[in-house]
Amino acid sequence: MTRQTLLRLAICTVLISAVHAQSYQRQATITGGGSPERGKCTIEVVVDIVAQVEIRGATATLRNTSGQPPQWRRFECNAPMPANPANFSFAGIDGRGRQSLVRDPRNGGVAVVQIEDKDGGSEG
Repeated sequence: MTRQTLLRLAICTVLISAVHAQSYQRQATITGGGSPERGKCTIEVVVDIVAQVEIRGATATLRNTSGQPPQWRRFECNAPMPANPANFSFAGIDGRGRQSLVRDPRNGGVAVVQIEDKDGGSEG
């Protein structure tokens, strides 16, 4: 293969993956009642295969990595997430599949959670 053919193939691959990776942004519903040291957010999404949720302040972006487009169900916080939270913790409470923290907000202010549901069909 020529270098030009490889370059075209690489560009096509990037364009196809960009079309596949859909993202949906949402603002948190701020409920109040929390202290800056004890903030809490509850996020509920419907995922088919793999998606990521990126949280920054009171904004979150839901990105489709694989499978059908994910859907928002809920994004509620008692306060926006601080830029560099000192005592951050993540807990995947329920739902099918696996939830894992892939980027810790203490290293730049952005939390990224990956949700993997390899079972057939979408699930919250």
